[in-house]
Amino acid sequence: MEFRILGPLEIRDGDRSPSPRGDHQRRLLAVLLHETGVPVPVPVDRLVAALWDGTPPETAQQQIQNVVSGLRGVLGNSRDRLRTSGRGYLLDVAEDELDLLRYRRHAAEARRARDRGDRPAALRALRAALAQWRGPALAGLGGRFVEGLSRRLDEERLSLLEQRFHLEVELGHHESAATELRLLVAEHPLRQPFTAQLMLALHRTGRSPEALAVYAQIASRLAEDLGADPGPALLNLHTAILRDDPDLKPARTDRVGHLPPPVAAFTGRDAALAALDAEAGSAVTVVTGAAGIGKTTLALHWARRAAERFPSGAMHLDLQGFGPNENALEPAEATNRLLALLGVDLAGEPSAPEARTALYREALARTPRLLILDNARDAAQVRPLLPGPGGGRTLVASRNDLVGLAVSHEVRFLPLEPFTRAESRALLERRLGAARTAAEPEAMPRLLAACAGLPLALAVTAARAAARPALTLDALAAELESSRLDALTVFDPETDLRAVLSWSYRALRPDAAQLFRRLGAHPEPHWTAPGAASLAAIPIEQTRALLRELASMHLVCEDRPGRYCVPDLLHEYAAELAELHDRDRSDSESVTHICGPSPRPATYRAA
Repeated sequence: MEFRILGPLEIRDGDRSPSPRGDHQRRLLAVLLHETGVPVPVPVDRLVAALWDGTPPETAQQQIQNVVSGLRGVLGNSRDRLRTSGRGYLLDVAEDELDLLRYRRHAAEARRARDRGDRPAALRALRAALAQWRGPALAGLGGRFVEGLSRRLDEERLSLLEQRFHLEVELGHHESAATELRLLVAEHPLRQPFTAQLMLALHRTGRSPEALAVYAQIASRLAEDLGADPGPALLNLHTAILRDDPDLKPARTDRVGHLPPPVAAFTGRDAALAALDAEAGSAVTVVTGAAGIGKTTLALHWARRAAERFPSGAMHLDLQGFGPNENALEPAEATNRLLALLGVDLAGEPSAPEARTALYREALARTPRLLILDNARDAAQVRPLLPGPGGGRTLVASRNDLVGLAVSHEVRFLPLEPFTRAESRALLERRLGAARTAAEPEAMPRLLAACAGLPLALAVTAARAAARPALTLDALAAELESSRLDALTVFDPETDLRAVLSWSYRALRPDAAQLFRRLGAHPEPHWTAPGAASLAAIPIEQTRALLRELASMHLVCEDRPGRYCVPDLLHEYAAELAELHDRDRSDSESVTHICGPSPRPATYRAA
């Protein structure tokens, strides 16, 4: 069960959303949840004050008992959580069941990180704390007592926002910080720390006139509304910007300038991020998973938040192993591109691949950095690109599991699984806004089920809903339930789900591709090697090898030893391929529309 008070009051129990009945039940629950972090009963007198603004009725204590009894009914099987203790009540809630407790845990982590001087860790914790908020605390609940709780919680949030943007600007995230700070300044025009942070972010991105205009706006507003001048900190900053004071320049250059821009509203993957943080001593980590699972997104997000660990910076190279054009980079060309990113002048240098590889590794040894080798086709493509000893940290992202890489190198593997239901819901809520998802609560479980925890499917769903505000979530869920692959088509080869899945299919050998289609044509998603061999009418040892190939490309998963599963969306894609292939094998134009050219083996040479 999950409780939420950092926004509208909510209870979630799996797919259910039990709702307290009446203002008294809601207010009483709000107070009990607010006091959950204090291991003492909430006195009846405090609950009486929360339920009645003026003089309470003589029957107040009896009514409190009635309200508690009704609330226990709302909690259903969890009714025993609400306990009578002395002359008060306690609600037993675990830390991970209440957004307020999670928020305060992250806020405490931020304080500890700040105290030890770890600014990136402090910023991560502040972001995690603020991510728990969905709007004003206890929004919609009336009563002076509860409104007072709400105001104090909202003030806590604003204080944490000030701390967060202080660190965002300190750590050089000026562009993104300025965008969010403009919204905060518009919402809180008299809150001077937000204005100061916005002015500094604008100045550091070369927009000093805009920074001075922001100052003029708050100075005018303070004079008109309060008859006051800006405070000393704002005055001093204004003067420093006018003088172009060198002390205002950022303390360091951007270390992630070679990285693609971050995705909107990164969500989830706490365990994977923690694993990357913990593997500080590992030279190579391979992030693997199915098409659309979020490998690149995770690698780039971690690279940005870990930027201070790599003083020489970070580099990203798309190896083009899977894509619409089948033009995977040869290792020699990839080496040349990496040398260019390192700023190495190749004039007069030997052109032999071995010499270029040695030059590349020498350059990395001089300036170790974080290297992201993205969209790798196979181990043969990656192996020559790995730095030598002392060359920094490497993240490799691939839908191929790259087991062969571990034969010759010390490698850590980080396989990504589909999002949990909570992560999926969080992504949709962040992309669409809590108000829109809350307006159609019945549609959300259907959208989550249809997207099956695949981040790309969730992102496409959110993008379609955002692009068409008139499209109800209920109508979108109906589309997904009718034909998911059609509903997740966006006519963009980089994000179209069919296209993205087809890149994995086209990398298969013909007999593996045939087995994939056969599995799709059968309604059963779970298979053993003997069962698949019988279905495909091929020897069992050959079937085992083909299943391993499918599993290495994450087109099937081995959910336990010897037992394979075709995940939901992949099963639908395989069934579609089978239908097309069997209906008219000569219709190559139709097949190409869905799966691209015929599967063919990779042609990499071992380096």
